[in-house]
Amino acid sequence: MRSGRPWPGRAWVTLILLTALLVLGLVLVDRARADDLEREAREIARSLQCPVCQSVSVADSSSELAAQMRALIRKKLEAGEPREQIVAYFVERYGDSVLTEPPKRGGTLAFWLVPIAGVLAGLVILGALLRGWRANPAPGGVEPAGVNARTAEVLRRYEERVRREAGGPSDIAEKSPGT
Repeated sequence: MRSGRPWPGRAWVTLILLTALLVLGLVLVDRARADDLEREAREIARSLQCPVCQSVSVADSSSELAAQMRALIRKKLEAGEPREQIVAYFVERYGDSVLTEPPKRGGTLAFWLVPIAGVLAGLVILGALLRGWRANPAPGGVEPAGVNARTAEVLRRYEERVRREAGGPSDIAEKSPGT
């Protein structure tokens, strides 16, 4: 028989379901936080070079020292230390050479600026060469239309001068070389 009162077991079922959802939510949040910490630890490990290996990041190295460094990075992240502080810790112990990307200051600034300056100098030299080639085209090369007209005018004046000085016929082409 049913009365107007709700079933007392329903409250317990609801309470159990809400508790399970709360626990599941806490587990998922904790798991997401662990994934975030792991991802951040991996990024920091990628930015550090293994002091034992040649040109291998701490994230990719299989050396015992790199494994210890990865564990220390995770421990420091779990303690709430920011990325900059963790990287500074390793730089303090191993120097700037532990960074996969050296800082752009002091002596290392030259390593960043020299290639850029070299490329810019090459572009300037190339531009100057191209400008020179356009101003003075190579002999036998294709010349712009304005140069042909100028050349024709110079040749016409030269022919007139030769005719006046030689006192010969009006058309030089008609005069044969042996006559």
